[in-house]
Amino acid sequence: LPLVWQRRLAPACDTRPPAALGRVDGAYVRVLALLVLACCAIAALKAVSLTLGLALYFKLPGVSSTVFLAIALLAWLALWLPVMYWLGAWSLSLPRAALTDRYGLARSRQALRGRVWPFAGLLLLLTGITEVTAVALRKSVLLRWPQAIATAGGGLVITLVLVLFFAILCGTAYRERAEAWAGARAPPDQINATSAGCRSGH
Repeated sequence: LPLVWQRRLAPACDTRPPAALGRVDGAYVRVLALLVLACCAIAALKAVSLTLGLALYFKLPGVSSTVFLAIALLAWLALWLPVMYWLGAWSLSLPRAALTDRYGLARSRQALRGRVWPFAGLLLLLTGITEVTAVALRKSVLLRWPQAIATAGGGLVITLVLVLFFAILCGTAYRERAEAWAGARAPPDQINATSAGCRSGH
């Protein structure tokens, strides 16, 4: 979806040569590589979180449940928030990888300076929803509980909506930054034409 979205915006908003627009296979590989790396990072983070929770459970045997949950929550937040922040800061690399031959991680971080948390918060919410959905799917397959089946179905729908929303958010943010970059490079009499072309998509 972000690949198709950005291809539509590319002719007006991106400055790379038109011949490069035909390299769909390379764009798919770059976008897929970003998604796989993000999924691997989140999966590793989940494994570390589970290990951390078990370690705290055995290290704090005499602590009440409330105190234990508070400590575990603070530890998990200290672990998850920085990672989600960096993943959110690199969100514009997804549409940039679909349009150019570069990922532009540093440029994405610079463009989203001060506006990272909406992306990071959405990624964190998406991670939580997918975890709940995965647990419900396992229960629905193994135990065939009606409640688990309903939860899994609802989780899949919510996950799809969040994925679409995140793709649109990345595409819109990249378009706005493309307009700003084009305006910074173009003469004053071309800025309005470039901005209008970006908004119309052609």
